[in-house]
Amino acid sequence: MTKRDKAHMNAVLKHCNLDVFTYSPGDGATRYKFARKGLYQDYFACEPRCQAIGFKEAMTWLYGYQQSLIDHHMNGDKI
Repeated sequence: MTKRDKAHMNAVLKHCNLDVFTYSPGDGATRYKFARKGLYQDYFACEPRCQAIGFKEAMTWLYGYQQSLIDHHMNGDKI
């Protein structure tokens, strides 16, 4: 993940009010867990909204979550 990728992910996380926790077990694939901001302290204690393997999968889920927030807002729904 480049500095630009990390900055972009952090911007989307901030918009979605989420934290991300990562774990790299040494097999080349980083694991990502997303949870509501402020609820958990680390990867292993986290009860995630989503788990993803690899940056591409993580960003795909994050974009979908962001779009659902936008859709709810546009339709006047409460989350």
